[in-house]
Amino acid sequence: MRSRQFPASGFQVFSMLSRTARACLARLQPQIETSQTLLKATPVLATKVASITSAHGKPREGMIPPWPYRTKPYRMWHQFLTFESTMKRMDENAKIICVDGNIGVGKTEFSKKLAKELDFWYVPETTDTDVYTLGDFDLRELNKFLPPNARMYDMADFYGGYESMGGKVGGLQVRMYVQRFYKYAEALVHVLNTGQGVVLDRSVWSDLVFAEVLNKMGYISKDALKYYYMIRENSLCELWAPHLTIYLDAPVSTLRERIIKRNKPMEVNSKILNDDFLTNMEKVYKNKFIPQMRKFGEVVEYNWQDYGPEWDILVEEIEQLKLEPDLNEDANKFSDWEINREDDWSFYRRYFNNKVALDRLFSRPFWYDRCPEMFPTGDDAYAILEILDKHPCTQFRPGFRKELGEKEILWNLGIDK
Repeated sequence: MRSRQFPASGFQVFSMLSRTARACLARLQPQIETSQTLLKATPVLATKVASITSAHGKPREGMIPPWPYRTKPYRMWHQFLTFESTMKRMDENAKIICVDGNIGVGKTEFSKKLAKELDFWYVPETTDTDVYTLGDFDLRELNKFLPPNARMYDMADFYGGYESMGGKVGGLQVRMYVQRFYKYAEALVHVLNTGQGVVLDRSVWSDLVFAEVLNKMGYISKDALKYYYMIRENSLCELWAPHLTIYLDAPVSTLRERIIKRNKPMEVNSKILNDDFLTNMEKVYKNKFIPQMRKFGEVVEYNWQDYGPEWDILVEEIEQLKLEPDLNEDANKFSDWEINREDDWSFYRRYFNNKVALDRLFSRPFWYDRCPEMFPTGDDAYAILEILDKHPCTQFRPGFRKELGEKEILWNLGIDK
């Protein structure tokens, strides 16, 4: 008769497992030591290191089809019902590059060429035309109906010396900042909806250079500069910093030659855009802007007096840059882009395209008592609003303005206000 085997106690089972585990560890000890040595020699990374790769001027292949965000805004339900993923679009080329430099250095030509080389979307520099354009109508055309103090002040007025010391350019600078803000937000929307990188010809991040120079040269007051920074600090923190800032440098004498060569009348004939103005621009760029951008991303400077190194060498240098977070370096670098959840990517994809939410960032009190030169008076504001309320171009969309001879279409069901 076989003897009955009683089940082992918990202590006996633990002892047997411990002996087995110790035996396995003894056999694996050499492999463990080797793995530890390799880990110590390997840098610890927050995410996968990725660098931009050139498309050599050709459209990229194998990309996820872009989301048509201009005609079909991305909504929350798209994430769950259509399984539209933002993270899958974020490859090594989903980057933002800002090209900056002094007036006349050659940013536009460089930006266009770089965008074509990388197959990135090119975003042109913001101008006062962007500020005053409503649909297809330039609001400056209303100036002939307005009293002098209520007219739209633009860069031609400033460069021409019209009330240059009266502070009006300060109000224009704030409006330029807001326009640059929305243009940069659109660049973020483009990256998140298409996965395609963006090259911006100057951006909202360098707007402070103009504000600082205007104050230093006496064109806006110290309180006006404080108001500008109040607007900036309340809004810029909502945007993600660019991965790469490229600064093109050239001496003032070279800048002057190029300004004359491109022959924009308001620049060539301006007494304000002189060598002192360009010198102060250079100082603010190098002493304030560039150190600030180094905190959040990569900065590359090129001597653009002779148009820098050979193009192939320049592109290769950009390709070798590490544009991802690294725990072994400054934790703030690229931190805006360090997102690991699809829900977060989806949220910011919608947020940067939500103009109502972004508009609230600029809801700040007017400092009429501290810098009245930045704002129209009550009478001037009334004159402006009266014209805006009556002019068909500001009241109706194209196709609905019968006063301008546009034929009304019976089946046009668009919004007419």
